Amino acid sequence: MHIRRIEGLDALVNLEELYLSHNGIEKMEGLEQLAKLNTLDLSANRLAAIDGVGSLTRLEEFWFNDNQLANWHDVDKLRVCPSLNCVYFERNPIAKDSGYRRKLQLALPSLKQIDATFTRADVRHA
Repeated sequence: MHIRRIEGLDALVNLEELYLSHNGIEKMEGLEQLAKLNTLDLSANRLAAIDGVGSLTRLEEFWFNDNQLANWHDVDKLRVCPSLNCVYFERNPIAKDSGYRRKLQLALPSLKQIDATFTRADVRHA
């Protein structure tokens, strides 16, 4: 049995990591109270949009690979996460864009890692 909905997390206000990969989740919801979250893994689900991240200002890692994200405007929603340094979007429709990595770096300048590869800026400072 797979998780189909994100629910029942309201009381977990001190949660720092949430791993929900390889399920059947179709909508991001129920994350509003998780302000201390620093890692969110929603990879390999059925998600086509990024929603409910407005309170996730401490988010550092966002794993969203193997979903159905096709709209670049959804990536912009992650701008509320100033500490975000690692994202995974591979095997989403947006990853087929010829400017994929560059567009992610422009949208989210704090990134140090995109998928399994460090950004150029981070490699220079290593």
